[in-house]
Amino acid sequence: MANTQNVMLAGHLTTTALLGTVVHRLLRDRRQWELLCGRPELAGAAVEEAARFEAPVQGFRRTVTRPLELAGTALGEGDAVFVSFGSAGRDEAVFERPDEFDIAREPARHLSFGHGVHGCPGALLAREQLRITLELLVRELPGLRLAGEDVVMAATLIHRAPEELFLAW
Repeated sequence: MANTQNVMLAGHLTTTALLGTVVHRLLRDRRQWELLCGRPELAGAAVEEAARFEAPVQGFRRTVTRPLELAGTALGEGDAVFVSFGSAGRDEAVFERPDEFDIAREPARHLSFGHGVHGCPGALLAREQLRITLELLVRELPGLRLAGEDVVMAATLIHRAPEELFLAW
């Protein structure tokens, strides 16, 4: 029961966060929105680009399991650390033009859904939900636009998403 609740809560928060981010980024740069309207098959690429550009989860807490030294800092077993990986998608050694949101970018692996045994178990479902939502939005509301310029991002260490996103069509 606890695992089911965790997956549902985590899946809802991160998926809605990424939906807010992808819609915000697409509408903030009208050329990107129009590109998606003209080429709805780029919806999956838009989801990946939004995840790379502004990961819905910026980091997480971990407990040190054995004594170690990390970047010159001694950590003991049981110490808590915050692993902040939100900026990994903007690494210029990995991504060309990292600060540019571009849904036509050649897909590259990012860390927004984790990796390996620490990968998000709901990543495939989230990607599919977001892809379908974007396809519906461009088909049904191609005139969608931001209703205001001021978009405030949630002030948390962990989640990255617009607090509110006012839209018009």
